Formats: sequence, C-alpha cells, structure tokens
Amino acid sequence: MNNFNDKRDTYRFFLSVVLACSLFVSSGVLMAEETVVPVDCYNESSGFILEGRYDEAEHAVDRFIGENPDEPAGPLLKAAVLHYRCIDYDDFSRDEEYRKLLDTAVKLAEAKIKRNGHDLWARYFYNSARSLDAVWSVTNGSFIAGVTRGMSGARGMSEIISDDKEFYDAYLMVGAYRFWKSVSTEKIDWLPFIRDKRDRGLAEVNFAIARGTLNGALSNTVLIEMLLAHDPDDAVALCETMVDRYPACRLFAWQLGEAYKRAGRYEDAVRVLTGLAATMERDPADDGSGPLRCWWKLAVLAQSMKKNSDCGDYCNRIVTLGQKKTVYDRQRKRIEGARKMLGELADE
Repeated sequence: MNNFNDKRDTYRFFLSVVLACSLFVSSGVLMAEETVVPVDCYNESSGFILEGRYDEAEHAVDRFIGENPDEPAGPLLKAAVLHYRCIDYDDFSRDEEYRKLLDTAVKLAEAKIKRNGHDLWARYFYNSARSLDAVWSVTNGSFIAGVTRGMSGARGMSEIISDDKEFYDAYLMVGAYRFWKSVSTEKIDWLPFIRDKRDRGLAEVNFAIARGTLNGALSNTVLIEMLLAHDPDDAVALCETMVDRYPACRLFAWQLGEAYKRAGRYEDAVRVLTGLAATMERDPADDGSGPLRCWWKLAVLAQSMKKNSDCGDYCNRIVTLGQKKTVYDRQRKRIEGARKMLGELADE
C-alpha cells in the first residue's frame, strides 16, 4: 500500500514543468517580432497565484485576452492558472474550458509561426501549449498520447535553443525533460548507450531560473519536483525557503509536506500536512478533498514507519470525509485505500 499513487501524483512533475514554462515573474512588455510577451500580466497573475488568489489571477489574464485576442500568450496563461488551481485543489472539473484554451493558444501561435517561422516566442508558446495538453492527457489516462506530445514539446524547445542559445527560458523544459528521461531509464543505465543525465538536467533548470528573462518564483516548483526524486534533503531545504518566502502559497507547502515524507521526517511532515489540512478546511472552495489528501499522505507515512495507531487515526479521518458523495467521487482510490489499510491493521 505504500506504493499507492494515482496518475495525478505520478505525473505531477511533468505538470510542474510545463506550468513553469507558462508563468513568469518580471516586468514590462516584450515584443518578439509579431508576438507580444505581456510580462506585466504575467507578473500580476503570478503574484496572485503565489498568494493563493486564483480568481484574481484569472481576472488579470482575462483582461489581457480581451485587449489582445490574437495573442497566444493569453489563453495559454489562462490554462496555466487553471492548472495551478487544479494542483492545489486536485479538481479537474474544468476540463472542457481548459482544452479549448489550449486549442486556441496552439492555433494562434501556429498562425504567427506561419507568417514568420523565426518568431521564437510564438514557437515557445506553441510548444508550451502542446506540453500542457500532454500533461492533461496523461493525467486523464491517455498515457501514450501524452508522452508523445510531451516529447514533441521538449524537442521544440531544444530547436529554439539551437536557433538562439541565449533563449534561456527554453532551458527549463529541456533540462527537466532530460532529467526525467534519465529517471525513467535508471534501471537500465548500465547499458553502454544509456547515460545518466540527471545532473545536467538539474544544471539546465537552475540555469534557466537564474538567467531566464521570464522565469520567476513559480519555476522552483519544477526544481523541487526533480529534487524530490534526486535528493529529498535538498528538496526540503528549497521548499523551506520558498514556504518562508511565500507563506500563502500552498503549492510550495504541498511540496514541503511531500519532501518531509520522503525524507522520513515524520514529525515535520505531520506539522506541515496538518497545517495544510487546517487551511483547506477553512477554504470555502474545497469540498473536503484537501484535508483527505493530507491524511492520506500521513497514513502512508505512518504505515511505513510502523506507527499503527497514527495510521489508523488518519485512515478513520479519510473514511469519515469520504462519506460525502462529492468527496468520494473524487477521492475514491484514496478512500478505498484507507479502508484496506484499516483492514490490514485489524488483522495484525
């Protein structure tokens, strides 16, 4: 049961990669030949996300879309805001709206690329939109289609770098893809044609965060996901820094709880995830799924550390929350997992 993961957790790293390729913190407005890069809008919407104010982030992007209906950055950014909201609330109910936004972003970017194939920002937005679509496909069970589109997006970013090695923002996705590709082939890296490129991937992502024109605090979600697989202690250190800097942003708090969990720091994980559960309980936008996710993470950790009494307590909380139909419909795997764990505890 310790290895339980649904598709959303398994591919959360991929999600973070493309989201960070789509939201930035800077100032001003850039013109990339035809394509507008509305940095002020990015700055405003990113700031709202870092404060957990998703509605206001959406409103900020909606204003830009209304003023610039032919720019691919607008619908792409709106889709990215929705996706960050989905990560926080584990709620993918706005699927149709999300897909229409990405389709629009792709078509607008394609139109610009057709007029000028050297428009690197148009190509960047195109590949970001394709990658976000890949993540959504994987999350919803279309694994092969998602991976294929993700590879295409990473390849497109690599081509941008080939044309302009100083297009630093593209290194973020290229580095992350290189890292996770190495992770996926870890068990066969003894073969002569398989090379471990995790360190290179980490270096490229750090490079993008340090040098990218349009990379900001949210890009650290990418790096943290990589560190969770590479070095949980380093992940803890970065998470603690980001949580301290952005205390209202649950995105980093979720990652910190996971980092403590993977590092085996039980009391710290309890502290962070219990705090997260409390914030979700006070959030009128959450239906009970937020606290349930916290108790699930702690139940799995408690079971792995033979803390059976704690494990049972967390599982009972999960089952109680699961009595609400909307919660059960969304969190059925975790609820059934908790019931199974309770049965195993009763048999011991």
